[in-house]
Amino acid sequence: MLSFREFSEQIVVTGDIDPDYILIRDKCEEFGWSDKQKFNWILHKLVIYDSYSELDVIINKADIFSVKYGTERRKSKRYAKDYLNNIQRAFIGTDIKDFFSQDGRLVFKRICSIKGFGSWAAWKFMDLMSCCYDDIDVDFDSLDFRQAYTFPLKGLLMINDYPEDVRILKDTKLYNQMINNAYDMLRGLEGIESPHNNFKGIRINELETLLCKYHSYRHNKYKVGQDLIHLQKRSSECII
Repeated sequence: MLSFREFSEQIVVTGDIDPDYILIRDKCEEFGWSDKQKFNWILHKLVIYDSYSELDVIINKADIFSVKYGTERRKSKRYAKDYLNNIQRAFIGTDIKDFFSQDGRLVFKRICSIKGFGSWAAWKFMDLMSCCYDDIDVDFDSLDFRQAYTFPLKGLLMINDYPEDVRILKDTKLYNQMINNAYDMLRGLEGIESPHNNFKGIRINELETLLCKYHSYRHNKYKVGQDLIHLQKRSSECII
C-alpha cells in the first residue's frame, strides 16, 4: 500500500490524476479549436463526464441520451439535455476569462445557482478551467475546502487517522491542522512535473483530487494508472 505522498507523486507525474485534461488540450490543438469551442466541450463534460462520448455528441451529433456516461453523471442522465441547456444559457455573452478570474467564492456560488450543478460540478468546472486554459487564473484560495464534495473530505480525514465522518471537520481549528498536515506530506512535490495542468504544479485543486483518489485507492476502488488505461480503452471504442 502506497503512502499518500508516494501515491500522489506517481499519479501527478504520469498525468493519471486527470488524464482527460491532457486530452482536452491535445485534441483542441489537433482540431484547431478556439477557446470558445474548448469551453463548449467543458460544458458537455460537466453533464456527460466521458470525454469520447462528449466528442461523439459534439462532432458526430450523437444523441446525448445514447452515449456512455461517467460514474459522476450516470444517475442524472435523463436530465442531460436540460442540464446542458441550463449551463449553456447561463454563459451566453459571458467573458469567461473575466468570470473565472473573479473571487472564487462568487464563481462557486454562481455555478451552484444553475439548476443541475451543485458543489461537485462547481469545483470540477473551476478545476477544468484552471487546468485547460493557460491564461485563466482561477481563485481557489478564497474557497473553504470543506465546500468540496464528500470523498476528498473523507480522504483528508483518512490520511490524518480520523474516522471518515465529515462532521468532524466542522471544527475549524482541527480542519486547518489536517490541511496543513496534508501539505506537509507533499512537501517538496509542489513543483513536480504535472502534465494534467500544463505543469502548474500541485495546488489546492490538485490536493482535492489527490485526496479523493487516495480515498478510493485505500478502499480498493482505484488502482494507480487506472484512469489512463480507461481513457486509452475509450479511445479505441470511439470513432472521432
